Amino acid sequence: MAEKLKTAEADNAKLQQRVEELEGRVAALKELNAELRGKIVDQVKASPFVEHEGVLWKREADGGVKPIAYCPSCQLAMHSGIGTIEFNFHVAISKPFQPYLVEKIAEELS
Repeated sequence: MAEKLKTAEADNAKLQQRVEELEGRVAALKELNAELRGKIVDQVKASPFVEHEGVLWKREADGGVKPIAYCPSCQLAMHSGIGTIEFNFHVAISKPFQPYLVEKIAEELS
C-alpha cells in the first residue's frame, strides 16, 4: 500500500510539473497572440489593403479579409465580368481569376 502511495505521489508530482509547463506555454501564447493582434491593427490603420493574386483585398480590424477584390491602381471594388473579375473603369489585372475564387482567397488571407 505504501508503494502505491509513493507511486501515486510521484505521478502527481510529474503531472503537476506538466501542468505548470503548459500554463507557462499558454501564457506565452496569449502574449504572442496579443502582440500579433496589435500588429494587425497597426497594419490595418496604415493600409487596409493587402495585395494578392494581382489585386487588393481589404483587411478588416479583426484581421479578416472581405470577399471583395479591389483594383490595385484606383482601389475601387471590382465586379464580375464574363467569367473573370474585372475593374470598373480599366483592365490592368496581372492574373485573372474566376469569381467563385473570391471568397476562397479572402478566407485564405484571413
